[in-house]
Amino acid sequence: MIMRFENEWKPIITSPIDGTPIQGWVKIEQEGIETRYEWYPKIRNIHGEIEAYHSSGWFPLNMIPWVTRTVTHWMFPPEGPSNNET
Repeated sequence: MIMRFENEWKPIITSPIDGTPIQGWVKIEQEGIETRYEWYPKIRNIHGEIEAYHSSGWFPLNMIPWVTRTVTHWMFPPEGPSNNET
């Protein structure tokens, strides 16, 4: 069986802006210095305002003044297995 994988990383500028949950690839900078990239499994874009989901709810991505998080790419979360798969 050949499986097609259509869900690829796309530039954040193309993400849905209606609050649909997506995955994000995020550049982290501390005090203006690029430190690392991280995968965020659940974010959303509401008309340009990016929020990340944590155990107690949705929060703005940039809550800490000295840390800047910039989403560079996004993709939809994968679908779970169907009921036919074991």
